[in-house]
Amino acid sequence: MNFRLTDRGVRAILLDIEGTTTSIAFVYEVLFPFARAHLRRFLADGPQPAGGPPTAHSGGGLMLRRVALGIWEFVVGDDWRVALGIVAMLAATAAIAALDLPAWWLSPIATLAILHRSVRRAAPR
Repeated sequence: MNFRLTDRGVRAILLDIEGTTTSIAFVYEVLFPFARAHLRRFLADGPQPAGGPPTAHSGGGLMLRRVALGIWEFVVGDDWRVALGIVAMLAATAAIAALDLPAWWLSPIATLAILHRSVRRAAPR
């Protein structure tokens, strides 16, 4: 199959997936196989409406289990306080933006604060 991505309305493809929120094993064992299995269809069909595209559990219970373990590892395996802080930061950013106020500043400040607290907790005393 040969076609130009721009002819299909594709302006960019994100290829940079790092193990910053999950282990690199999860990226290689779950995310890459999922992308390989569904990329050709996605490029041929384009984006689908809600409920249309394949999901991570399309491959059966094993895929769903791997995704759940990856999420569990992110929340519990690392520092759950960081995950909670990120969720709170996203919620606060959404709340500020919903008031039609500039919210761009909250994310970098909260990220630095969360990182600072996490490093202080992990550093030997």
